[in-house]
Amino acid sequence: MANQIYDEVQLLWVCAYAGFILGISYDVIRIGRRVKNASVLRSILEDILFWSVASIYLFQIFLKYNYGRTRYFGIGMAALSMILFEWILGRRIVPWSSKKIRRILRIAGKPLKKIKNTFTLLGRKFRKIVQMKKDEKHGL
Repeated sequence: MANQIYDEVQLLWVCAYAGFILGISYDVIRIGRRVKNASVLRSILEDILFWSVASIYLFQIFLKYNYGRTRYFGIGMAALSMILFEWILGRRIVPWSSKKIRRILRIAGKPLKKIKNTFTLLGRKFRKIVQMKKDEKHGL
């Protein structure tokens, strides 16, 4: 009997840890949505992909620790730890980190934009030269 209780408690802690991991993962998605504005379609596809992967992840936990039998207290613990993570850390981490990432991208983007403009200009000149060669060849 004590062994069975130990297994249930272990499953409970593993599900709490899984909820923490899923909370972090979803916050990464939320940061990405804030850094680059997401369309409704992109948000829906990201959510479908996330929850599909999350369900497979939780099923793998139940398969390993509980022989594939779903325990609702495990699902509840994963959901509760996701909610607690969002309530305690997620509300602070997502706005702060997305602001920092946008600033880094803006700073790094300036030289990259200059490089892109240089290549664009070179490409246009190259196309003009090629067009001039074609025109000469066809006698225009």
